[in-house]
Amino acid sequence: MNLNLWKFLEGKERIILVKNKNKFRGKFGEVKKCREKSTQHFLAAKFIQINKEQDRIEALNEIEIMKALQHPRLLQLYDAFETKGNICLIMEL
Repeated sequence: MNLNLWKFLEGKERIILVKNKNKFRGKFGEVKKCREKSTQHFLAAKFIQINKEQDRIEALNEIEIMKALQHPRLLQLYDAFETKGNICLIMEL
């Protein structure tokens, strides 16, 4: 994972990464636990590494789909950040 993305997220006033061993790795990225400062709600930060333009297109497509879907049984997209080489999705936990 790109350490610059960690610094980027920590620099956001509303999101705090939770420093623990609980991280999950899947085909499309790594997920870490984080917390919103103002509400203290725990959230999930999904980090997607962008190696080629097709990866970026697929990640942005996932963001658009998640923004369009609203259902109590689906994880809701809370926020998204993009840096050079990475996209981070902040989702409900």
